[in-house]
Amino acid sequence: MFKVLPLVLIVLVAGLVQGQEWITCVSCGGSGSYDVDVVCDHCGGSGSVVCVTCNGIGNILCPSCNGNPVYTAPCPTCNGTGFTEGGICAGCNGEGSITCGYCGGTGWDSANDTPCSLCDGAGRFTCSICLGSGYSNPEPCMFCSSTGLITVYCNDCDGCGYIACPTCGKSCIMACPSCGGRGTITVSEICSVCGGTGGRWE
Repeated sequence: MFKVLPLVLIVLVAGLVQGQEWITCVSCGGSGSYDVDVVCDHCGGSGSVVCVTCNGIGNILCPSCNGNPVYTAPCPTCNGTGFTEGGICAGCNGEGSITCGYCGGTGWDSANDTPCSLCDGAGRFTCSICLGSGYSNPEPCMFCSSTGLITVYCNDCDGCGYIACPTCGKSCIMACPSCGGRGTITVSEICSVCGGTGGRWE
């Protein structure tokens, strides 16, 4: 089977056979082609495209709170009890609850093999003296309005649920991945002067 020889090789062989002198093409320097810059089809020459990370919005959901920046947490002033301390409650020794005397704190009625009916299976009762706070003479917590809970805002997004896009930094655009932000791409074209031969024989 015969192989198809490149055009440049055919021209060179033909010239050698005829004893001619090879003249290198001054346009392409003998390469038969040259590089040219053409407008990038992906970005239309602008060098930038819509940011793929944020879809052109400029922000993304805060990864710390996943877009839910406001939540509740136990009040640090009253430890979630809703009351501020006065002194350790003598009724429950500061525990806020007392052991059920019928089931001994197990929550189970062993005689009847059923949950304790006195404490409903909890094994303990909220202390009636301190109302579960563990302190004597408890005062309503002013910091949480006696709810025991406070509203907390995510520090990473300042409570808005979003942060600036790490890719575009809120600009909503990014460098075109096809041209690297240049707006053009380099392609190789056959030399129009020598037709891709790189020169001629004379």
